[in-house]
Formats: sequence, structure tokens, C-alpha cells
Amino acid sequence: MNKLNQKKVFSISYDMEETNDHSIDAEVLGQSLMSLAKVIRQSDKILNGENSEIKVEVQAHKEGSFTVDLVTWYQSGGADVLNTLGFSAAGFAAASGTAFGIIKQIQSKKIKAKVTKGKKATLILDDDSSVECPTQIAKLVSDKYIRQELANVISNPIANKEGAKFVIKGENNEVLDS
Repeated sequence: MNKLNQKKVFSISYDMEETNDHSIDAEVLGQSLMSLAKVIRQSDKILNGENSEIKVEVQAHKEGSFTVDLVTWYQSGGADVLNTLGFSAAGFAAASGTAFGIIKQIQSKKIKAKVTKGKKATLILDDDSSVECPTQIAKLVSDKYIRQELANVISNPIANKEGAKFVIKGENNEVLDS
């Protein structure tokens, strides 16, 4: 097994009225962080094989709505899980080529079929529309477990809250998605 020698840092925040005082419900945050770690680990297994390893840590938060900084340690070589998911500037630059970008396009639609041709895949949705994406992205967004856990991270904490946003920032504090 390779040593965990690569490091990436990103942050997530929940911007809503309830977080104006820099606090958030502990159960909501706990569920969100657990789901995020599960998504990253499962995505790593899907993209890099069952023997791959990735470590997800939480750092102290910064001033702001409610921000959590996360540090990941992973093995060099193999697919870059954070880029593929959309948690890094490189991944975000090709937003339609990230799991987050495709999930935004798909929204709550179900995937009826996945047609793979080389490095490209077409996802056929339940309304008979389709979305094209790289094969690696298709593997992630068509995984029911990953989609459910992402909902626990992105949608559930801000559901039914007016003006609420889930924000992802990269290592240099640049907004990657909101």
C-alpha cells in the first residue's frame, strides 16, 4: 500500500439565517460531515480500487457563516477523487466534468440507464433526457449510496431555509461552488 503523501484542503459552509451567529445544530453538522467522509471514501474505492486509502480530517473553522475546513490525505497515483467530485479548483474548472456539476444537472431525477463508450458515458434519466459526462463521473453519480450521502451533505442541512446556500471553497479560499 502506498503511503498517504498527498494533501488537499477544502472547506464547506452553510450560509443561512440560522448560521449568522456562527453556529449550527450539532446533529445536522455531524450527519453532514459523516456523509461527506463516506462519499469521499466510497468515491476513492470506486475510482481507485478497494485497496486504495484516503483519510479525511476536520480542521478548526474560520469566521464566517459556519465553515468547516477539511484536509484529505491520499495516495499518489490513481484518480484524483476531490477533483472528480468537485472539491478542488482543478475539478471545478470543468464543472460539467465533476460529480457536483452533473448532480446539479440531474437534480432529483433518477438514472434509468448508463451507456458507456470509452471514456464518455451517457446517463439516461427518468424523463428520457440525457446527460453526457466522463465515465468516472458516471460511476459516481449513478451510485445510489453516493447520491444519498451527497444529499445529506448538500441538500438536507439547508432544505426549506429561505436564501440558504451550501458553499465549497478551495485551498486558496476561492469559491468553487454555491
